[in-house]
Amino acid sequence: MSAISPRMLEKLGERGESRLYHAADIVFAIGDAGDEMYLIEEGMIELFFEPGKSPKYLGPGELFGELAYIVGNHVRTASAVALEESRLRVFDQGGLDELLACMPRELFQLARNACGYLVRSEQALLRQIQRQDRELEFSLDFAGRTRAEFECFTDVGVLDGGSGLFSRDCLARYLRKLDEDDYTRERPIGVMVLRVDSLSRIGERLGAVFEERMLSWVSETLRSIIQRGDLAARLGEESFAVLLLGADRAALENAQAHLQQRLANAPVRLPGGGAALSAAFGLADSEDGIAARDLLIDAESEVTAVSVVG
Repeated sequence: MSAISPRMLEKLGERGESRLYHAADIVFAIGDAGDEMYLIEEGMIELFFEPGKSPKYLGPGELFGELAYIVGNHVRTASAVALEESRLRVFDQGGLDELLACMPRELFQLARNACGYLVRSEQALLRQIQRQDRELEFSLDFAGRTRAEFECFTDVGVLDGGSGLFSRDCLARYLRKLDEDDYTRERPIGVMVLRVDSLSRIGERLGAVFEERMLSWVSETLRSIIQRGDLAARLGEESFAVLLLGADRAALENAQAHLQQRLANAPVRLPGGGAALSAAFGLADSEDGIAARDLLIDAESEVTAVSVVG
């Protein structure tokens, strides 16, 4: 992702192939072969990455995909999507070789910027691995380091790459463990279930890429409200749950209000409009003597009742 000089912009405009992309068209996706570089002549492009990494928005005069110039057999680590009708000038390897012959200084600077991006990405990956190591250490510690509980947080822990959240099975086993430890004798437990109906509508209107984009944001939002010992899970395609240790009914209702506000103001740009999401909620807490393992059932029943009434 690079801004370029007026001279380089002029030279690039004389070469390459001009292509038109309509709103929501995918330029390339994560995992695709990276053998072309792109200059934005008109429009706007969004680059989005793995869950947890902020997207980038690029406009006229900016380059992207330049790692194809310096990395052999490059595989895309981001997806590029047109947010509006956009015209791109595309350079394959032959076109890049021509540019190198006529403007080596500018191409050297481009390669230097790209190398800097690779170094920063590697450093960010190392920080992410360190953070995941700390999270795994916590999971092992909290689960008592037994083999069965370790499997709960690993074998069945992650549902899919799109959400990165724990699974229904993991949440259910965690609730049973809290019952075995008689956790609710001293502290309350709250479970909030939400069904985000808008996700499928986004997928139907704009395609799977944008549905996955919103799924990633929803997952990150759920993680943002949990603390040590809490757990966020994906129950189904559009259903999610959050287990909050120490949460009474008032705390659950505050968490629901916070999530409703976040969903209504989702900071994700979509072609043709905003990204406001709506959800049906169900809450259950242990203050009335409900066993921890039954909280998920009760919260899901409340979501179903709300949906029927609505």
